[in-house]
Amino acid sequence: MTPTHSFTPAVPVLTYQRIVEQVESAILSGEIPVGTQLSSERDLMVQFGVSRPTVREALRVLQSMGLIEPKPGTRGGPVVLAPSPETLERSFRAMLGTASLGLAELVQFRIVLDGSASELAAVLHTDEQLERMREAVTRMREVAEGGSGTGGAQPSDAEFADADLAFHRTVWEASGNQVLQLSGQAVSGALRALVQRDLERGSG
Repeated sequence: MTPTHSFTPAVPVLTYQRIVEQVESAILSGEIPVGTQLSSERDLMVQFGVSRPTVREALRVLQSMGLIEPKPGTRGGPVVLAPSPETLERSFRAMLGTASLGLAELVQFRIVLDGSASELAAVLHTDEQLERMREAVTRMREVAEGGSGTGGAQPSDAEFADADLAFHRTVWEASGNQVLQLSGQAVSGALRALVQRDLERGSG
């Protein structure tokens, strides 16, 4: 009988990945609240029934994901962190790097975020936030028109990007929505890192 579907070989999952999945799931579901100190390495070895190197590798991965941070000088383990733009940014960059997320999709997502944030910011902004937006727009215009860069030097793409990011950060902040602010900063950080990488490759 001719097979109707082609399967790929099963890949074994490393033990430390199982630990990462369990701890990540518990953190994201709220079972382990932000600020909680995890058990010590020794206790985790007993709980999971694994060796110390396996526990350490799992903790290293969780730390790289921005979910925990070490707490030196204590008898317990690392502490659970609150979500941050850096955490999301790492995820976006990893997805871009593995081609599981397209650049166009990320740009589209930022456009949607900007639209929602702008609508809220138009109503909720403070005078100080509005002034910061105006300053950022003025700076972008100066750079685009070839005005002097920092210290009288020729303006650069980096200066325009800095002003653009300052503008958007203020809009997200003015929206009063923490999810928009968190997502916006993460997306912009990932996009900027990608552009910087391409520029470095082009000049190399």
